[in-house]
Amino acid sequence: MKYFYTKTILIVLLCICVMSCKNTTNETDQQTVKDKIEEIQESGKLIDDPENEGEKMLLGRVSLTDFKNDSLFPWMSENYQIYKPDTTISLAIKHRLDGIRIKAFMGTWCEDSQREVPHFYKILNTAGVLHNSIEMVAMSHDKDTPQGYEKDLNIAYVPTFIFYKEGIEIGRFVEYAQGASLEEDILTIIKGELYTPSYTQ
Repeated sequence: MKYFYTKTILIVLLCICVMSCKNTTNETDQQTVKDKIEEIQESGKLIDDPENEGEKMLLGRVSLTDFKNDSLFPWMSENYQIYKPDTTISLAIKHRLDGIRIKAFMGTWCEDSQREVPHFYKILNTAGVLHNSIEMVAMSHDKDTPQGYEKDLNIAYVPTFIFYKEGIEIGRFVEYAQGASLEEDILTIIKGELYTPSYTQ
């Protein structure tokens, strides 16, 4: 009988311990999410979206780490994970990236950006591009930023990825692919071949 009571008490204590750990984990996860949101807000990059009530948007110079919060930008990790770049084209991109810098403009509120920007990062990561050669800028619905990063660059649509070599623009991708894929378009641009982006008149 004593054995039965001891066993019962141990089981009850184990259940309490497991439940306590579970609650602590959830609280820790919630605190981590809250901390990440506060960190981005303090940077001044995360603001209320004026055209989508209750939504947040990024504004200004951003990096891949600013999109790590899945509760704010679930499309980034989802579209990054599912995209499978053509490895042959990615390898060809890798061999031609020397001296190439990229200035990219996107909107966290924009469906085309939500599709293409994760694919863009996946392609460049697959090709081994260092992130310090990419400048990503999140824009407002009016295609501008408080800092004027877009000045004199004629950004009318997002996403727009501008490719530079030795400080000179060699081409740009605008909104959607003209070839079979984004990576195919990137390769065409950095090879210096004839490429006409969307909306060019």
